[in-house]
Amino acid sequence: MILLNSTLFFLFYACAVFAQNLSSKKSQPLSEGTPQSVGISAERLNKLDAMVEEAIRNDETDKGFPC
Repeated sequence: MILLNSTLFFLFYACAVFAQNLSSKKSQPLSEGTPQSVGISAERLNKLDAMVEEAIRNDETDKGFPC
């Protein structure tokens, strides 16, 4: 059963990577802009960034999958 689960996970992962690779070849490159140009407050974005940085420094984040 473990072998079957591992095999299914590998196949799913391989398909996802392949699909993402195909999609990225058809996509336009991302353009740069300001937070205001997409309707986001720069001040709120900076506050959120500071909160995330503090959580990382305090080791309060979930480890998730190793990259």
